[in-house]
Amino acid sequence: LGSIGCSTDERPALAADDGQITVRNRSSWEIQELYLSAVDANAWGPDLIGLEVIERGQSHRLADIPCGSYDVRVVNEDGAECVIGGAVLCADHDDWTLTDDDLAGCPAE
Repeated sequence: LGSIGCSTDERPALAADDGQITVRNRSSWEIQELYLSAVDANAWGPDLIGLEVIERGQSHRLADIPCGSYDVRVVNEDGAECVIGGAVLCADHDDWTLTDDDLAGCPAE
């Protein structure tokens, strides 16, 4: 995934939809857990999908995601983890699609 860019350090006035990201799972993984970390941070936030599961071909809406560059850690149904660096999660990128290409360097199911 490419880098994310926001033009200023100040947060712009947000429209009702801003800060909401739809994660679309177009991979062969069933996503059991999803975590974000700012690219320059050394810690993961909480599991953003909780008890939910993002099945293959399904999507899940995340709320209150500030514009920024994120590393994304996903965990599949077998407990295999994968980190995708530099995900684009910003007001002008409100959909993020996870594909098998994103998971190419990750453990096989």
